[in-house]
Amino acid sequence: MAHRATTGGSTKPAIPEQPAWTRDENARPIEDAGDQPVSLLSLIIVLLRQRWIVAACTLIGLVLAAQSRVFSPRVYTSTATFIPVATKMPSSLSGIAAQLGIGMSTADAVESPQFYIELLQSREILTPVVQSTFQIPTATGVKSENLVQWYGLAGRPRGVANAEAIRELTKRIVAGASLKSGVVSVSVTDASPVVAQQIIARMLDQVARFNEARRIEKAAAEREFTASQLAETDAALRAAESRLRDFMEVNRVRVSPALQLEQERLQREVNMRQELYTATAQAYQQVKIEELRNARSISVIESPEVPPIANPRGLLKTTLLGSLVGFLVGSLLALFREYLLKTRLVRPREGEEFRALKRALWQDLRSPLQSFRRRKLAT
Repeated sequence: MAHRATTGGSTKPAIPEQPAWTRDENARPIEDAGDQPVSLLSLIIVLLRQRWIVAACTLIGLVLAAQSRVFSPRVYTSTATFIPVATKMPSSLSGIAAQLGIGMSTADAVESPQFYIELLQSREILTPVVQSTFQIPTATGVKSENLVQWYGLAGRPRGVANAEAIRELTKRIVAGASLKSGVVSVSVTDASPVVAQQIIARMLDQVARFNEARRIEKAAAEREFTASQLAETDAALRAAESRLRDFMEVNRVRVSPALQLEQERLQREVNMRQELYTATAQAYQQVKIEELRNARSISVIESPEVPPIANPRGLLKTTLLGSLVGFLVGSLLALFREYLLKTRLVRPREGEEFRALKRALWQDLRSPLQSFRRRKLAT
């Protein structure tokens, strides 16, 4: 039983003795939290006093982290690298555009490493990959499935299944590029090494098809532009020739200096129109050839291969991280338990209020409807 201590006519409650089940042979008696400031040493003492809680939480975190890695399925990663091949428009076409006052870049601006990083993870590339059929070796033989079936989404509506398969595939793709060399790398992780290799091969094939379709579309647009310019330059050349012919028919005898200068000006205009027409005709032929030829848009440096070994599990890193999380949780529990003990011994009223509120919370969780009715009647 706690006794009151008298000092100079005033009384204050004495600190009760610490219960036997909370005592530690090597620990100091619990003191009022307001007597001394909190220091690093006091925190260490608390952790040592509650060392079994800290040790148990650390061990639980280690075991859970190790279990998550040991029993997780093995995965394989296949990687490929390539470099974009810049395609240039015919120099004669750019020269014609410059003469007409139209600025046109000779290099294809979209064929950059960053463009391919975003293209590899776009629906334009991944949708055909998800819907294509893969040859998957199993213990009983080789089966043919698409990624919707491989990811276990076959029972869902087609649109939903394709969208979720694309989302799942995007999570397994890692794409990057070197700023110095411009080399693009892409890797895919999957439970099957053969599927991982086939996915990258299909992705590179879809990139090549996308570039081929885009190149043909661009070449067709350039051909139409050049054809229209060729028609205009031909009309302008014929008009200049007609003006020169009319001038020469009207002025058969050109003894006047003014007439000679006018003839020279008309002749220069005809020559200029002739040169522009010749250049436009050459550009038109080059654009037609560009539209028909099969040009490579990417150059594969490292082709995707079937990975021979699985990815490391990362067991050591994961267990260390789990142990650290468990230690932090155990430390918080130890500090909270120490605070409850001090509150019960030094400030018994707060301890009693805490226990009463805890019982009330537990009753509310077990029967919330009855608790609500009692609260409503009380008000």
